[in-house]
Amino acid sequence: MQKQLDGLISKGSKKLLEEKGSGTITIIGVIFLAVVSISTVCSIFYAFSKYNDLKMVSDITALVSAKAAQNGENACEVAEMVSEKNEDELVSCQVLESDVRIKISSSKLLFVSATSQAGPSALNCPPD
Repeated sequence: MQKQLDGLISKGSKKLLEEKGSGTITIIGVIFLAVVSISTVCSIFYAFSKYNDLKMVSDITALVSAKAAQNGENACEVAEMVSEKNEDELVSCQVLESDVRIKISSSKLLFVSATSQAGPSALNCPPD
């Protein structure tokens, strides 16, 4: 009985020793998974970074547009000019009484946009 078990074990070992390339395929799969994972993480960080940059541009554009509106200029034309200088696209511009609300979209990433609103502070308004 022991001889039969030894014979079966040695036959199985021979089959395992005869298999070639399975380690290579496993390593290639692991490397592919690592590359895809790293690419995904880098893309997410890039989109987050671009959103923060776009939010900053949106805030500055809203502030400049609100100041232009206070000076009697067309706030939306100023917002368009500022967004073009930053290589972004002005999606919408609304002048609401003394406030200006804008939405800017990234020209580099499809689904990244930021909205900001600016206007005179209540501290700068003359008392009633």
